[in-house]
Amino acid sequence: MAEPKGIVLRVNDIAQWNMLTDEHAGALVKALLRYGATGERIETTDGMLAMAFSFMATTIDRDLEQWRKTCERNAANARKRWEAKQASASESM
Repeated sequence: MAEPKGIVLRVNDIAQWNMLTDEHAGALVKALLRYGATGERIETTDGMLAMAFSFMATTIDRDLEQWRKTCERNAANARKRWEAKQASASESM
């Protein structure tokens, strides 16, 4: 199964983003992208940045789990269709 190619930043998190300085927001975006790509967590002593990262990383984890479940369900449905098609083809012979 392929891995997702991105992460989702949600507009309903705008209030939290607005609490960050532009410098913190930039660092957080970079940290979230790195986390989405590699699973590497941010290492910082800045409490605000660490807290924002932890909330958003949890959302990324939840999104990834949902994506994997969807992929598994789609693969199972494709297998069922393929098996039904193969059974139908062998019956017609």
